[in-house]
Amino acid sequence: MHQRTQLHHSPDLHEEAELAVHLAMLKEQNERKKAQIEEVKKRAQLMTIETCVLQQALVNLLQERRPEASSPRQQQQQQQLLQHKQQGQAGASGATATTPATASATAPATATATATTASVARTTTVATAAAAAEIVPTGVLLATLVSAGEIGVRRDAFEFRRAVVLGGEDVETGGTKGEVLLQHLQHRIKKRQQQQQLLQHKISKLKKQHRQQMGVFRSSSSSSSAEGLQRIDFDQLQIENEQFAAQVESSKADIANKKKKCSVLLQAQAVLKEQLSRCLEEGLALEASLNSRKAALEKTKRETEETAAEKEAVKRETKRLLVQSRGCSQLPQVKDLVLQKFLLLKQTKKLNALRRKLEVAQLETKTVKQDLKFQGLSA
Repeated sequence: MHQRTQLHHSPDLHEEAELAVHLAMLKEQNERKKAQIEEVKKRAQLMTIETCVLQQALVNLLQERRPEASSPRQQQQQQQLLQHKQQGQAGASGATATTPATASATAPATATATATTASVARTTTVATAAAAAEIVPTGVLLATLVSAGEIGVRRDAFEFRRAVVLGGEDVETGGTKGEVLLQHLQHRIKKRQQQQQLLQHKISKLKKQHRQQMGVFRSSSSSSSAEGLQRIDFDQLQIENEQFAAQVESSKADIANKKKKCSVLLQAQAVLKEQLSRCLEEGLALEASLNSRKAALEKTKRETEETAAEKEAVKRETKRLLVQSRGCSQLPQVKDLVLQKFLLLKQTKKLNALRRKLEVAQLETKTVKQDLKFQGLSA
């Protein structure tokens, strides 16, 4: 029954795992796209800041170089810029100052009015704090832009020098023409606006792709859950369960047979180890006996050499005595002859005994060598 439940839940678990993997992939893609969008926003903000700063710097430069030859159009533009700045400052200060004024005017009003004014004050303070927090990192972002885009700044400076300082120089007065400067600034502003539009288009495109992917993910998750709710063929699952049970039983039988074979092999290995240890002990004993036999054989060889030397000495002595007996007229005594004969027989017996010992030792060495060869072949 437990196996049936496992088989029943396995497709759902598989689908859940696939959905989790797909969800993780979509989350990663969303994070990457969010990072790209933030980067694009930062670039757009930096571009706007750069254009404003550059425009103000160029206007200041123009005023420094030609304060007396400023056209009415430039004066109007400067006045418009000053008005925009004053309006922005007045709007920020007015937004912060309206809340206490309304709160003081509506102090005798109802409690709801005070609550609304307090909420407006809180929202305005939060807005001002957020604006201040946004204004603070602009300097840092501008510094990073200048440090990272040093080549672009050099290119812009070269273009400004070529178009305004050199190309817009008036021969008569030696100053810079205001129209050339304005054309350069307008061209640069248009270029920045085009870049900003491209970035905004890219942001909208990324947002659209994100919405499409989220819709696809929702549709896939709903379809997978609907597929999981379909009817399951329990007969097929039962047949598969029986097949798996038969496979498990067969694998258990194979494991039991292999365990039996392994036990038999281990027993045979233990017996062979015991036989090997006994054979090693017998080999050591035979080697010791062979060494002792070799020592005895060497001893018998030395004794045979000694007896052979004694026999040669006896022969020489007998020859000498025979020569002496032939040279002299006196005959040897019978007692001496008998004694010499006795000594000769004794030496011959001793020599024969040593020869028999030597033959026995040689036979024993041959048998030991044959036994060792047979044991080496059998091992």
